[in-house]
Amino acid sequence: MLDLLHPMYQATASYGHFGRKAKEIVLPSGEKFTTFSWEKTDRAEALRKDALVKAIMPGFAQRCGADCVANWNATIGKSLGLKMGQ
Repeated sequence: MLDLLHPMYQATASYGHFGRKAKEIVLPSGEKFTTFSWEKTDRAEALRKDALVKAIMPGFAQRCGADCVANWNATIGKSLGLKMGQ
């Protein structure tokens, strides 16, 4: 559940977040968090690839057919280092 009363959102609640730098915060309870952590893009490429392999490629392979999958694997898949199954 999204706890919008959590202190990590206080910086966003006042003056927004565009152009502001993330900060590491330690609460008196010892809890640590980084402000604006939802804007981190360090995992974007891995998440994109995961979505492609798990959500997009299986449906595409099913609609495409065996010859199409073989052609994709030999061309696009080879250049991307991916293999589509039927």
